[in-house]
Amino acid sequence: MAIAGHRTTHGAPFLDIDRLVPGDEIAMETPDGVFTYLVEGQPGGAGGEIGHRIVDPDDVGVIADQGDDRLTLTACHPKYSARQRIIVTAVLQTGGPATGPDGAAPSDASELEDDPVIAATNVADEPDSTNQTTPANPMNQTDPATNTASDQLVVAAGPAASEPATMSPPAVDEASMVARSLGWQRLHAGPALAWAGFAALIAIAGWGAGRLWRRVPAYAMAVPPFTLALFSCFANLERLLPAA
Repeated sequence: MAIAGHRTTHGAPFLDIDRLVPGDEIAMETPDGVFTYLVEGQPGGAGGEIGHRIVDPDDVGVIADQGDDRLTLTACHPKYSARQRIIVTAVLQTGGPATGPDGAAPSDASELEDDPVIAATNVADEPDSTNQTTPANPMNQTDPATNTASDQLVVAAGPAASEPATMSPPAVDEASMVARSLGWQRLHAGPALAWAGFAALIAIAGWGAGRLWRRVPAYAMAVPPFTLALFSCFANLERLLPAA
């Protein structure tokens, strides 16, 4: 699983991602249970290790399949800039039990067998002369919103069953899309400038009406539309800024 997050805007979920150190636990709660990852160490200064590494924005290999179950967190670096990317990787250590319909953990093996993910894994573990299966990893599911890569459950039947099932590496275009989503969102530049100009026109009109008419009523009429225009301008400006 790969997750890209903001450091200064949109709630700043990865504000302190640089404070993670090797061995820190990251718990992921999903419908299939709670999965615990441990932060990997990266080469740091003075021969030590730190919990992150810095790469170029076009280094899409950081979310490539490494052949294990891992979590990759990415964000812009340094804060308030999209010049580089900060990367934190963590390897799966434990996975919690799948939850039942009522949200509680199953009490026996029969309930676990009813879970579709675990059932698919059990089928994959059984040899079959006609089917060749690669078990699906519940933590590597595709999320269109974040464009993350996934392991897929592949079932082959007939003549194709003799060919080994393989997991495709993440598509380069999807990785590039993730990288671009963290940079400047220039499509919001036009609306931001338009709303700024509209707010300026309202302010000038209110000022002129106050000089020609009465100041208090003119300003009272201008304040509501000016506030709305200014709010819309800053909303688009926030979307324009990179996910620093």
